[in-house]
Amino acid sequence: MEPRKRQIVKRGKPRWEVNFGRDDAGVRRRPYFSTEVEADESIKLHDKEQKKHGEFWARLPAPERRMTVATLIEITAASLTLPEVWTRFKRQKEAIDKQASITAMGYTEVVAEFRRRKLAAGKTEKYVKDTGDFFLKFGLGREKQSIHEVTPNELEEWIEQQAKLKVWSLSTKRSYTLAFSNLWEVAIAKGWATVNIVNRLEPIKKSGQVVKIYSNEDSLNILAAAMANPLTHKIIGPLALGFFGCMRPEEICSSKAIASGMSGKKLYGWHDIDLENSLVTVRVEIAKTGDQRTIRLQPTAVA
Repeated sequence: MEPRKRQIVKRGKPRWEVNFGRDDAGVRRRPYFSTEVEADESIKLHDKEQKKHGEFWARLPAPERRMTVATLIEITAASLTLPEVWTRFKRQKEAIDKQASITAMGYTEVVAEFRRRKLAAGKTEKYVKDTGDFFLKFGLGREKQSIHEVTPNELEEWIEQQAKLKVWSLSTKRSYTLAFSNLWEVAIAKGWATVNIVNRLEPIKKSGQVVKIYSNEDSLNILAAAMANPLTHKIIGPLALGFFGCMRPEEICSSKAIASGMSGKKLYGWHDIDLENSLVTVRVEIAKTGDQRTIRLQPTAVA
């Protein structure tokens, strides 16, 4: 339709509205302007664009015009629009270009690079060896297969099989899945893959924890129960540190250090507790936040 202008009142002020009809998305375009001159300029610009489109169409050879119309008919029959087809084409081309830029690298070679990078980053030899060995279990039968050829379904099926076979908890399943994510990130960093297939798996959330604040009476009863049986005397230390030493359960249990492959004196123990001076050291390897701190114990905790 031809653009039409008219004078209106907008918010108590005279304005000029131009009706351009509906755009490609089916939305009616009716902008308004402060002056008639501005409205006329917008109409001129619109006519110029329309003329340009018409001239482009007129210059097309007849066979190309017929082919264009036939293609548009097929696109419409498929319940698509020309912009949608063009967008899909660009996405597909981008994916093909990325695929073409990949350097093929066998799965076991990627695991070897993972080990090298993690050792260089300061991870313990035990962690690197155990994690690498775990990766190679999945790699049985696909040692030479390029890592970018491994599909999300293959990885997901293997993880599900292992979880049932080994009776993994959700937390363990989540940890192993995140480990695979780290392996694919190494492949992406080296140009051996473009997509981290773990991102296409159903994410496993951390299991919820019930937080309970014990009353003084509950604390006394728990400590009394631990003192009543010689078999439970050995947990008096962890209980006292938790109740009176402001230490987190995962710190007392050395969860962080164990996950990093540490053992022996590296784990939290009596060698970190100075009862004579009422001091407790929470080393950097143990502290959840990575900051070493010293705790001064109250007489109740020492007792």
